[in-house]
Amino acid sequence: ENPPQFILQPTDPEAAMRIIKQQVMDFQKSLDAQHDVAFVFTSFNYHQTMVVNNVSLTGSNFIIFTGQIDGMESRLIQHISQLNFALIAIPVKTKQHRMGFEVNLES
Repeated sequence: ENPPQFILQPTDPEAAMRIIKQQVMDFQKSLDAQHDVAFVFTSFNYHQTMVVNNVSLTGSNFIIFTGQIDGMESRLIQHISQLNFALIAIPVKTKQHRMGFEVNLES
């Protein structure tokens, strides 16, 4: 199966949020009860796995990911032109969660 192809303008944060949300939801549907979704963020040959609880968009071109990295509460702020990540399946350690998505265009 070929992944869907998206045309995304680098200045369209709402489209980026829609795509991220749809991809997360589709990926979650493919997982069994023993796995949950996590993000692996990549930049400059560095990568970090984050269990994301919430993805939010402010009125700017920044997307904010909140969750845990190595068990520590974390917040990652990325410009939509710099988004590079993979969705991965990780073993469920506690109750499986579903992340939230927020759009606040008034900021």
